[in-house]
Amino acid sequence: MRNIMMEHAQMLAAFAMRSEGGEISYDLAAHLAYLADRLCLGRHGFPVVSDRRVSVMGSAINCGVMRTGFDGFNPEVRGERMFSQVGPLSCRVSGHLVEEDLDLHSFAVTKVIEDTWSQYGRIGIEAIKVAMADRHRFPEIEPDGFGCDISLKDILSAHGYADAEAMEEEILAHERIDILFAVLELR
Repeated sequence: MRNIMMEHAQMLAAFAMRSEGGEISYDLAAHLAYLADRLCLGRHGFPVVSDRRVSVMGSAINCGVMRTGFDGFNPEVRGERMFSQVGPLSCRVSGHLVEEDLDLHSFAVTKVIEDTWSQYGRIGIEAIKVAMADRHRFPEIEPDGFGCDISLKDILSAHGYADAEAMEEEILAHERIDILFAVLELR
């Protein structure tokens, strides 16, 4: 069964596993998740995870990844919690967790996570925000927005897809079908 919270927790863990000491702030993870979704949309025409993406003071975040951390969602993986520490601003991934424990759906998504981390993960949150302020590279981000939605169409258009609206409709239709199957599995 598809579990969106689990998808978000796995993305959070994937970035935390790459960080120093396995710890990552929710703010950094939410920015990296946005960048990973954006990269995946540009390369493959689909996002890594389903959720709301918003502009926040000139940068952008994936709300679900941030919310997963704030909500304290901490699933079990092989009999132990995914995160050994869950705090108000950051979390630390458990030492028993390995990459193979994360269901990132494909080698393509794993590569997107790796590439996002290698380009942005080590530069720090302030440098990421500066990079996102470049309107030529990130035209979809509202410079003064706070909580302004960024649609899949906005991101696809920024990547130069002429059929961005049709692509967005197809992605959203697939997400609705996934949700329907998840509900039917519960019965």
